[in-house]
Amino acid sequence: MTGTGTLLDPYIIWDLNDLQAVREYDAAYFEVGADIDAAPTALWFGGAGFEPLDWPYPQKRQPSGDFASVGNWTVFPAVPGTKWDKVDELDQDGDASYIRIDALGGDVLFTSPNFNIPAGATNIRLRMEVISRVEAPGNADAKIYIRVNGSNYETANWRTLSDTVAYEYSDVNEDTFSTNPDTGLPWTVDDINGVGPNPLQAWGIKVKAGKVCRITKITALVGCHPLVNLTFDGKGHNISGLTINRTAVAPYDIQNIGLFRYLDGGEIKNLNSVNCNIRGRSDVGGILSGSYWSSGGISNCNVSGSLWSEVGDIGGIAAWMGYAGASITNCHFTGTLTCLRGDVGGICSYMFAMGGVGPLPIRDCTFSGTITAGAGWDYNAGIVAHASECDIISCHAEGTITGGDSYQGGIVAYASDTNVDDCTADMNVTGGRYNAGLVGYAVSSVPFAHSILRSRAFGNVLAPGEDYLGGLVGYADGYEIQQSMAAGNVTGGDDYIGGLVGLAYALISNCYALGNVDGDSQVGGLVGRQVQVAIENSYSAGQVTGTGANVGGLVGQVWVGGTVANSFWDIQTSGQTTSDGGTGMTTEEMNHIDIFAAVGWNFDSIWNISQVSTEDPSNIRPNSAVIDGLLDLTIINEAYPFLRCESVVHLPCDCGFEWGGAEVLGNFTPVDSKNTGESFAQALSGLKASTTYYYRARASSSPGPIKGGMKSFTTAISVPDRGPLILIQEELAHIMEVP
Repeated sequence: MTGTGTLLDPYIIWDLNDLQAVREYDAAYFEVGADIDAAPTALWFGGAGFEPLDWPYPQKRQPSGDFASVGNWTVFPAVPGTKWDKVDELDQDGDASYIRIDALGGDVLFTSPNFNIPAGATNIRLRMEVISRVEAPGNADAKIYIRVNGSNYETANWRTLSDTVAYEYSDVNEDTFSTNPDTGLPWTVDDINGVGPNPLQAWGIKVKAGKVCRITKITALVGCHPLVNLTFDGKGHNISGLTINRTAVAPYDIQNIGLFRYLDGGEIKNLNSVNCNIRGRSDVGGILSGSYWSSGGISNCNVSGSLWSEVGDIGGIAAWMGYAGASITNCHFTGTLTCLRGDVGGICSYMFAMGGVGPLPIRDCTFSGTITAGAGWDYNAGIVAHASECDIISCHAEGTITGGDSYQGGIVAYASDTNVDDCTADMNVTGGRYNAGLVGYAVSSVPFAHSILRSRAFGNVLAPGEDYLGGLVGYADGYEIQQSMAAGNVTGGDDYIGGLVGLAYALISNCYALGNVDGDSQVGGLVGRQVQVAIENSYSAGQVTGTGANVGGLVGQVWVGGTVANSFWDIQTSGQTTSDGGTGMTTEEMNHIDIFAAVGWNFDSIWNISQVSTEDPSNIRPNSAVIDGLLDLTIINEAYPFLRCESVVHLPCDCGFEWGGAEVLGNFTPVDSKNTGESFAQALSGLKASTTYYYRARASSSPGPIKGGMKSFTTAISVPDRGPLILIQEELAHIMEVP
């Protein structure tokens, strides 16, 4: 490695050994100087592979001794009788070893080796992680418990230690001391390292009376802002064949796995990881694992390959990001993401604006591949699994999501106070409730302060027997959904199934849905149930079927003050002649701009429609004429209105005319293939003189042809041919004129 690590003279990484050595440096600036073949990492460390780069390293400590305890604690195995060695493993080992507190509750403190946070570090935080379970159905409550300068302190709120199933270990439960409770001030380096005037001396857990509970693992972690922020510039180079395999290889950490383990400020940019294979127990990212306090930016990075996790939280680029300055821009993942439980994001699993620092941007990112989650597990999406106070802008996802359960979406699974603008998803989503082609569940804490705008979903949503399903959004609460569309089929089997939105407490305007919809009750071509708010200037055209009550062509049920204005559905393609709101039209009627313009739809800046113009005829003779037309605009398979914000593809279209001797036309001309803006014409022959004919231009489309306005012409008067009688008359007239 060359250079000195400064802004003007960064360290240059030339090979795989240089890359692994980054974790040993305190310098801020790194650049990659050449493509790196990382295939040998598959054999490193007995198969564990590359060691993730820690920046900054949140130091982790396991118990190394018993300090004090209160209550009736027992241990398994019973020998030796110490407690610390039953909860000190890197990963929980279930019932192989644990400490047990009876229903009267109690507390326990442990000692550990001192932390070694470097001098000058700031924003120091102490976090505790606990894995436990109860011995009967229900939950146990606990607090994190520490000893500082001779006094014991606990967190303010009780935390739930286990889930509701007996004898099933919970996920990691955690809580944080962001200040020194003995002083009320930020931690100093000396105090957190156990050598200051107000030192950390021990840490543990306090369990509330009520449930018998087993603890199988307790870990303390300290994170901080580094002395300097990292800048890692890949300069567009490739790292090929990187392997990290931290599933069960002791003594290496098996969670928080990625090329980088943590990022606290700074940026990672212009880097390509090609054909990587990254596996860990949890918190797995293609570039960054991250944490609640991960900040900094990731930009212009590409990852291809396979990521795998046992417990959850996989992101194609990052697993976790969440503090001020966190952003992901112009990053792309191609490949497979597999998790035995859940929480998978094609770009990022969790993006949280911790402490009100949002909105955090995810912009111009793409995912292409497959997401496979464990049966019954939630939060899986093409871009972000769980987004809180984010702006997701101009992102695209394509592929499949299978195996998961609730809260799944082509772009976002669960969106809280998050804007989704100009995004496109073509993800087939299979799972349970709150599933959709774009956003599974969207909730705004301030009504209508957040939006889904100019976004599109094309994938199918399949969740037999489930509810809250939509082609675009499964459940929307307090959102504005504008200038957006869905084209995929939605198959449920229960309630609140919609071609656009399943259940909407949302303002929906200038939207449409084309997919087929099938469910039980509250089933609609656009919305299953609309509550309190309005649907405006929208339509649906897919087939709608339902086995229960409230099945409608446009809306299944309008409830508690909801309204529908200037909105339509196709009674032919939907198979529904009724709707709880909206106006039913035939397919032909819905192909005409006049129907929509008459009720105020904006065709200048919001809507457009495929159009063909009937032009004036030419060369009109007693027995023939030429009729003319112009293909104004056409897009493939689209005779209905579409949004101007869509990226449409103009393709050749078969154009011709229908004509007849009355306004009820019955004759069709041959067709010519034309492009948008081109004229076309047909010569009619065998017509009758002095007769009025009607005609209009038409262009092929699905589900029906596009038709122009009606025009007419009248053939010329017939003039007899000049014969012998005419010649004789002319000759006689000539003779009579001679003197």
